[in-house]
Amino acid sequence: PRESVNGVAFGHRRAVAHPFWTGTGAGLRSPTMARRPPATPPRPTAPTTLEAAWTDAWQRLARAVKDRRHAFRTPVVSTVTGAGVPRARTVVLRGVDVARGQLVFHTDARSAKVADLVAGRPMAWCFYDPKARLQILASGEGRVAADGRELAAAWSRISPLGRRTYLAEPGPGTPLSQPASGLEHLDTFTEASTAPGQAVFRVVTCHLTTVERLDLAIEG
Repeated sequence: PRESVNGVAFGHRRAVAHPFWTGTGAGLRSPTMARRPPATPPRPTAPTTLEAAWTDAWQRLARAVKDRRHAFRTPVVSTVTGAGVPRARTVVLRGVDVARGQLVFHTDARSAKVADLVAGRPMAWCFYDPKARLQILASGEGRVAADGRELAAAWSRISPLGRRTYLAEPGPGTPLSQPASGLEHLDTFTEASTAPGQAVFRVVTCHLTTVERLDLAIEG
């Protein structure tokens, strides 16, 4: 309502009571509009025994082989050159053998890491899951399969789209004068057109000799 004094109208604000709104006039606001601190995700619980920690680590690695979104799906693998220089790169975890303590990934025969591994030099793995705040470091000896049933079986499980990686020209690590995919010479990706890629396809199996687990808890 408006009031008048000597013919001059004056307005005033009325208090408003509503189960979902509080305030007066233009100052109305909903409780849901109030700033709230972001929800804190529950802290991961670390295993309390060595046996539990070991089992949990291998279970996570095994799940990463099947789950493309798992944080352990793409670990960093490091090798050592003949000059003693460490070299790291990201790979895709392709296999886990818990009983034998082995991890598997695929690579191109033309890549530098194959030469490092064929020479018998050790290799190391680094897995990190930011949600679980968990890091797993592992090291061991890598064996490169260049032929045989193991290689043929692995190749048969790769789709034509995945096989195209092994058709890149020039090969991995080759210096380029400008960015290029190396696949410009290909028109289609079928089983027939990607078959030549098997010539440079390799399976690397690493027999682990050390495994280290680190749970990164805020409280230390």
